[in-house]
Amino acid sequence: MSDTDSLAENEGMLFVHPTEAEHGYVMREMDFPIDMVFVAENGTITTIHHAELPPEGESSPTYEGYGKYVVELPYEYTLDHDIEVGDRVEIPPEHRKVETATPATTDP
Repeated sequence: MSDTDSLAENEGMLFVHPTEAEHGYVMREMDFPIDMVFVAENGTITTIHHAELPPEGESSPTYEGYGKYVVELPYEYTLDHDIEVGDRVEIPPEHRKVETATPATTDP
């Protein structure tokens, strides 16, 4: 998302990994904070990070979580919509394939 200026309330990005495992993400060249939601292959949310921008001149921490999918959403979207670890999400079959990135739309 480093080439993106912002996310609208109903926008996000879905990352699909080849295997369910521990994955780490950083906020390289990001201009805005986001929520990172790690999701297991069965659709269970395993980890949620409210990833803020690092202070000027500092590098981003690595945000780690377990899953096959990572969904990046607008900052605090998960708080605003009462989304918690243990909740289940459905990834449509056409978006479960491994690709670089797939735009995602959320419906509150």
